[in-house]
Amino acid sequence: MQKVFDQRHYRNIDRNVRRSKPVLYRWAVICGAIIMVFAYFCMPVSRVNAVRISGSSILDDEYIRNLADVSENSIYYLTVPFLVERRVISDPLIEDAEVSLEPDNTVRIAVTEKKILGYRYDEEPWLVLTDGTQTQLKSEFLSVISKVPMIIGFNEPEQLVKLSKSFADVDQKIIRDISEISQSSLSYD
Repeated sequence: MQKVFDQRHYRNIDRNVRRSKPVLYRWAVICGAIIMVFAYFCMPVSRVNAVRISGSSILDDEYIRNLADVSENSIYYLTVPFLVERRVISDPLIEDAEVSLEPDNTVRIAVTEKKILGYRYDEEPWLVLTDGTQTQLKSEFLSVISKVPMIIGFNEPEQLVKLSKSFADVDQKIIRDISEISQSSLSYD
C-alpha cells in the first residue's frame, strides 16, 4: 500500500513540475530582462556624452541646457526629443527649437531665438522684442543686457509697437552695435 501511495504521489509531483515549467521559464525571462535593463541604466554607457547647442547668439548655452533639463548625467534613451523641445520653446525668448538624438550619445539642440530690440525700465525691467511684445527681464537674462540697447521713452504702447516694427527687419548684429534708443520730442512732433 505504501508503494502505491508513493508512486501516485511522485506522479502528481511530476505532473505539477511539467505544468509549471512554462510559467517558471516566463518568469525567468522577465526577471532576466529587468536585471539587464537595470544594469544598462546603471552603466556609464547609458548616459549622454555631450549636449551640442546651435543657433543661440544672445542666450548662453548653459541657460539653454538648464532650460532643456539635459546634461551629461541624463540617460540617453530616456531623453525624449519632443518633451525637450516643449521645455525649450516654453521660454519667451525662444521662437523655435529642434532636438535630435545623434550617434555617440550626443543630444543636439538647434534653437531659433526671437529678436530682441532692447531693454527698458518702467517700474520693473522689461525686454522689448521686435515683434512688439515684452517679457520681464529675469536674472537669467542679465547677460542679454550687454548685447542689446537700452530704450528710453516710448512709454505709450502704440509708440513701442511702432518702434518694434521699425526694427523688425534690422539684423541682430546691427542692433547689438546700438547702445541706446531714446525718444526726444522735436518742435515738429
